[in-house]
Amino acid sequence: MGINEVNMMPVGLATAPSAPVEKREKVRELLRNMEVWTRGKPDAEMFISPIGGFHRDPKTRQILREATPDELKAHWDHIHMATAK
Repeated sequence: MGINEVNMMPVGLATAPSAPVEKREKVRELLRNMEVWTRGKPDAEMFISPIGGFHRDPKTRQILREATPDELKAHWDHIHMATAK
């Protein structure tokens, strides 16, 4: 699933240098909270946002690795989440 907005604010504000500081920090806080919540769900296989993320092993349900800098850069304006079926 791809998400472009959180609380009706563009995800891209999280890393936009020209964004007002208060908006940028609010979006970053929302993204951090989403990531923490997703990490706590064993069925979540992947979460990547502009500021963080992870990939989980579908068999063991353990986190395999954190998102790479290239993945974070590629997700500068959206979030990807995937869950197990």
